[in-house]
Order: sequence, then C-alpha cells, then structure tokens
Amino acid sequence: MSNAARCSSRRVSAGLAAALACGAASGCNTTSALTLAEPSIASPAAAEDFAYSKIEAAAVPVPGKMPGRPEASAVDTKITTAAVAELPQSDPAWCRYLAADAGAEASILRSPTLSASASDGGSKSVGLGMNLVDFAKADEIEKAAKLRCEQKISEGSLQAALLVADLSVAALGSSAKADTLGKSLGRLDAIAAQSKARLNEGAITSPEHALIVTRIALVRRAQSEARAQALQLNAAEGGKSLIIADAATRLQQAEEALQASNARMRSLNAVSLNLETGWTRKDDALLTISSGEANYYGKVSVGVRLGALGPARRRYEEEAMRARLEALNEPYTGIVWRAAQGEENIKTNLKTLRASRQAIAAALASARGTLGELRGTDRIELAAARLIAEVDVISLSGELAAIDATLASLRENAELTSDVNR
Repeated sequence: MSNAARCSSRRVSAGLAAALACGAASGCNTTSALTLAEPSIASPAAAEDFAYSKIEAAAVPVPGKMPGRPEASAVDTKITTAAVAELPQSDPAWCRYLAADAGAEASILRSPTLSASASDGGSKSVGLGMNLVDFAKADEIEKAAKLRCEQKISEGSLQAALLVADLSVAALGSSAKADTLGKSLGRLDAIAAQSKARLNEGAITSPEHALIVTRIALVRRAQSEARAQALQLNAAEGGKSLIIADAATRLQQAEEALQASNARMRSLNAVSLNLETGWTRKDDALLTISSGEANYYGKVSVGVRLGALGPARRRYEEEAMRARLEALNEPYTGIVWRAAQGEENIKTNLKTLRASRQAIAAALASARGTLGELRGTDRIELAAARLIAEVDVISLSGELAAIDATLASLRENAELTSDVNR
C-alpha cells in the first residue's frame, strides 16, 4: 500500500474514532469530527472569500472583555468541588425577619394586661394582670425563631450543595479545557498563516484552506466558551464550604430541635398562672357615683388544659416527628434523600466518563499517529491533511484535559463521600 493510501486510511480511522468520542462527550460536534477522515467532506462554499479575520468574529466574548480573539491567560481553577457548597451569609434576611417577628410577639407577651369593666348594677373595676407563663412563652418563641433560622440555613446549604455539585465539576472541566487550548492559540495562528501561504503557492486548494480555517475557528470558539463558562461558574463560588452529608445532618438536627420546641410551646399554651390586682367600686344608685365604697383587690388563678397531660398528645407529637423526618428522606422528593444519592451518582458518572475518556484517548492517539506519518513526508498533496491533523490533535487534547479534570474531581468527591459515610 502506498504512503498516500496508508495516510488516508489512518485519517479515516482517526475520524471514526473522534466521531465515537464526540458522541460520548458533551460539546463536541460529530459532523466536524468525521471530517478528520477527509478534507473533502466539509463544504467548500465561499472558500475564496473566507478571511482568517473571521476566526476572531467567531470567538465568544467574555464578560468584561471586548469581542475578539480570546486571551491565552490561564483560567482561575479554584472551583469548589462537587461535594461541597457555599454557606449562606451569616445574617440572612430571612433570619432577621424571623427574629424581628418573634421579638414583636414576645414584647407583647412580656407586658401586663390592663382591663376595665362596668355593669348595669353600678359595679366598676379596673385591673392589671399578668400570666407568668407568658414570660416562658416569649422566651420559647425567640428560641424557635433561632431554630427556624438554623433550619433555613441548613436547608439552603443542602440545596446549594445539590446545585453546585454538578456545576463545580463542569467548571473544573471547562477550566482545564480552556487552559489546554489556550496554550495552543499561538500555534493555531501559525497553522492559519501556513495554510494561507500554501494556498498562495498552489499547494492546497481554496476548499482545503477554508476547511483548515473553519477548524481553527471551531477550536478557538471552544476555548473561548470554556473560558467564559469557567469564569462564570467560578464567580458564583466563594466563601466557606460545607460537605453535603454534614448539611443533611444539620438539617435533620434542626428539624428535631424545632419539633421539640413546638412541643414545649404546646405545653406552655395549656398552662396559665395569672396574677391580678386592681380597684373595684359598687355604687348604691346609678346616678350617685360618690355614694359607693371602693375596694382594692389581688387575685391569683391557676389553670391547665387536661389534654396536655393525656397520651393522645404524646402519640400525635411522636407521629409528627417521624413524619417530618420521613418527609426529608422520602424517595425522589425528600431533600436529604436526594443528597444521599450523591455517592451513586458519582459512581455512575465515573463509569460513563471512563468510557468517554477511552474513546477520546484512542482518537487522540490515532490523530497523533496520523500527524507523525504526515510530517514524515513532503508530498505536496498531503500538505492540507498535515495541517488539519495538527488542528485535530490540539482540539482532542482539550477534550481529554476536560475529561481528566472532571474524573479527578469525581474521584475526590467519591473519597469525601466515603469518608463522611463511614
């Protein structure tokens, strides 16, 4: 078999392998991967008018940057891993609302009651009373507000963890891809210049030049998009972090404490210890308000609702506690249950990504082999294929870097989850 035939066969093999890899990896275009095999697969339309400056127009602008050619600077890869989530702020608005609302109610309960009455028989009275149990109620209301705040923070942390988990892994992959491709931007410029020079020399055709420039534009666009995604996700991450399993435990503890507070409040509502003092007067006649005799009095009264002492109350409270915790762990809908699926999801993702990595690694190895063979020959008809193969090696290297970074993050999270569950 001739060298040209062997090179063509290798290009076809590389193209098919890349197509399989792209089918397994996200963000990869299968049609463009198939053109690894033969340049003639791509459409040569408007090849003569295709200027290299259009590569810059294809780049996705990064927030805060002018549209155009993306910079080759490294992306900040300090992303929170998938097993952690950002803690809410120390003084969230919801907690301030709960504290103020509880304070308003508690201030009323801690104040005495002023009462006045009058009857047709001429009796009049003014009294000042206080239910001493109200002081304990006020304290319990304020404690319950703090517990609801802790519950809200724990639930928010857990929800954030579930959301950030997938995004953080994606950000790490995007950062690695952007860094890898960014290091090759200069080489892509050189390849475009070589392609233009070969076109002017007549070594390659206009459709082949258009295909090379299009490939370069796609790689640059992929680098720009990966960089923008990593920066966006990195901007959303910050502050302290909390392991998912720890957030789930805190949420359940907050729920148990809140249910216990509700039980105490029910007990306080069932008891009263009233103190009252005042003045009373009974007139001899309706119109002679000065002939009656005024008396001062003091009164103590105690009361209890017997239902608070019965077994039904305890039974319902225990059932309420069980039901609330079961709701958190209910399959598919319970937030704690969803968090517990993290370990299984990590195992599934690892298996899928390993298969994708094998496909892309095989495609990259094949593309590198093709490039090595093409560099070993000076045949003019293979000039375009040599430049295309070099662009494909750069593109597949970025995809492989993204998967390797993602796999490393998932393995780390699997170890964290295993340590927490032990």
